[in-house]
Amino acid sequence: MSAFSVRAIILLVLPIFLILQGCGFHLRGSASLPFDLAPIQMTGLEIGHPLMQSFRERIRYLQADNTDQKNIKTQVNITHEQWRKRPLSTGGDGRVLEYELNYQIKFIVYGRDGHLLLPEQLVRVTRDYSFDASVALAKNVEEDMIKSDLYQETSSNILQRLASISHQ
Repeated sequence: MSAFSVRAIILLVLPIFLILQGCGFHLRGSASLPFDLAPIQMTGLEIGHPLMQSFRERIRYLQADNTDQKNIKTQVNITHEQWRKRPLSTGGDGRVLEYELNYQIKFIVYGRDGHLLLPEQLVRVTRDYSFDASVALAKNVEEDMIKSDLYQETSSNILQRLASISHQ
């Protein structure tokens, strides 16, 4: 690459970068958890529930100290959980060709002394996938993977809403 083309690239990229930084643009990534909310406890689901496991993993990823479960500062109470699977399209023979998976939860967030930090929130995530009865076993595995992804997306969504508490 010639020196001219390197300079041209720098002159094009640098102003764009500076404009984006100046306007406050940030790439959407994982939420940063306000450390004054940790340790956090999730209730309303069975211990070992995939959503609880995903939630713990996300907190650990954010490097929040969530080990002191005796002095809980924040409680995320799951008040409603629902899975729905519905056919999206069918073939000429009446067989389902595509499904939609819908996962929805409602939760409320309380502080240490039981005061309301966040009123009831609804999180709804949806994915659709194709279905072929001739490979039904593989499609069941695919559905399980999609469910796992939906749990992770829901956990991230909960954490983003927790992060909004400190910005209110």
